[in-house]
Amino acid sequence: MNEQIIKEQLIRFNLSETEVELYLYLLKNGPKTPLELSREININRTKIYRLIELLLNKKLIEKFSSERGLKIKAAPPQNLQLLILSEEEKIKNNKDAFPSLVQLLSSLPAVIHEQFEVVHYQSTEGLKQMLWNELKAKEVLVFGYENTNQFAGKKFADKFREEVVLRKIKLKEIGNSSDYKNKDQSFYNSALGWEKAYQYKQLSEKILNIKHHIIVFNNTFAIINWKDSKAGIEVINKPLADMQRQNFWHYWKLAK
Repeated sequence: MNEQIIKEQLIRFNLSETEVELYLYLLKNGPKTPLELSREININRTKIYRLIELLLNKKLIEKFSSERGLKIKAAPPQNLQLLILSEEEKIKNNKDAFPSLVQLLSSLPAVIHEQFEVVHYQSTEGLKQMLWNELKAKEVLVFGYENTNQFAGKKFADKFREEVVLRKIKLKEIGNSSDYKNKDQSFYNSALGWEKAYQYKQLSEKILNIKHHIIVFNNTFAIINWKDSKAGIEVINKPLADMQRQNFWHYWKLAK
């Protein structure tokens, strides 16, 4: 493995290029005094001391006293695992803090938005974001066109469905297809407990021919299209969302 590849791998451990340079130099050349390091790798002494402090904190170098004074040496490469453990601990702490942080942020005074706001989305990633936005609601009403696997992929769609179950969201869908009424839905859905959160009714195309994926949740009315081009819009407006909600319940009564 050449040195450039090694450097690229080390940078992935959240090390700067100069930190990597100093660490590799000590590994290859053995213990050095700060003055020697400054001269040999051409970095001023102030910066050398700062780099030494950073690498000491990351447990990648060690310092010891010698006849010539303070010397620095590279710690065993196995110490890189300590960086991994440190990052894992940070991620765990962030996950633990996330629910209370969301609650605190949600309690802040609401920002006043325009009464009528339109948000545009493009590409598969944009449509996935639209799907994920539904998780803000306690109830989601859908005029379903085929199924979410087709624009989000089954893996992402299953993750969405798992979140719906976890967050105890009630999702009701009206569609023209009879496939969803099949008791065995594993062909498109692997989320456990989905049947508790999801309810589907079939509506004849003669009553309403559904050709777009339409969603109503909170104050949002959304349309997702992925057949011609992958694009979607969210219209954030309470009167419009309420009106579309009335439409949904009208057709819900007609569906089977």
